[in-house]
Amino acid sequence: MPTRIDISKEELERLYWKEGMSAREIADKFDCCHKSVVNMMNRYNIDRRSIGCNVRMKPKKLIYNGRISLSVEKSINRGLLELLYVKREMSIKQISNMLGVPAPTIFKHLKMNNIDRRSYSDALRFDFTIPGALDLAYLLGVYYGDGNINYNGTFSVDVIDYDFADNIFRILKKYSDAKIIKLKRRTVSGNTVFRVSVNRKSFCEFLKRINLAGLNKNQMIMFINGFVDSEGHVSLRKYIEISNCDYKIISMVGQFFNRLDISYTVKKYKGRTRKHRLCYVLHICNEQNNIKFYKHFHFSIKRKQDRLDSIVKSYK
Repeated sequence: MPTRIDISKEELERLYWKEGMSAREIADKFDCCHKSVVNMMNRYNIDRRSIGCNVRMKPKKLIYNGRISLSVEKSINRGLLELLYVKREMSIKQISNMLGVPAPTIFKHLKMNNIDRRSYSDALRFDFTIPGALDLAYLLGVYYGDGNINYNGTFSVDVIDYDFADNIFRILKKYSDAKIIKLKRRTVSGNTVFRVSVNRKSFCEFLKRINLAGLNKNQMIMFINGFVDSEGHVSLRKYIEISNCDYKIISMVGQFFNRLDISYTVKKYKGRTRKHRLCYVLHICNEQNNIKFYKHFHFSIKRKQDRLDSIVKSYK
């Protein structure tokens, strides 16, 4: 039997935590010894379940006559709760689904073990190291485009395209179980506007503290996708424009275009978007540059993407 196991950290975590397999079951699956799996978990710094904790227990086997099985109650201890709720920052709903017990039971054991609950202001936890962090880079691009943060710590985006607002709304919902994200339709000066808002300081602080210079290539592409959804324009005259009042952002986007060998020009206008303020416009034109832009970036706004598609098809 082989003494080594060839498996990625993500796969090992999925089998151990999501599938609920034991180290011995994983060893049997990969035809290796039990110690190889344990050593690999230590090398990847994967947390171990406490003794007696079975993550594959199903609710229908746990509740009898309205009462929870005593064996399940015993498996929920302070060590397990500190691991899942404190260290891994799982929500109470996620823990209850994993263990197959009602959420009030998790509430009770948190109180019994003197574990402080997180406040609602911590309901949103944003971190570029977690899976799906590319979505966060997209939100960051939206923030530097159409986003706004008021003095109360509320992030909001007002847009005229429902598909754009719905995309932002769905991304935000991935990172919270609380009902703190709103999508509303309203009328401003006779025009229909969709507002997406998050009334949480934790999210606003996340947006403000991110250093854009530290984004990697994939994150930068998603950042620009969010930015062009907000500030981009596709003309039937076969050119693309990205405008903003912050020259640093336009310059940073231009530098990334240089890495992708996309040629562009930057012009400044006064009062183009806001009265008495300079606006910088990044201009992309000609067939070669438009096709390169099309290969790397896309719009979540259908009318913009359809127009870009038609421009690229016209070159064929």
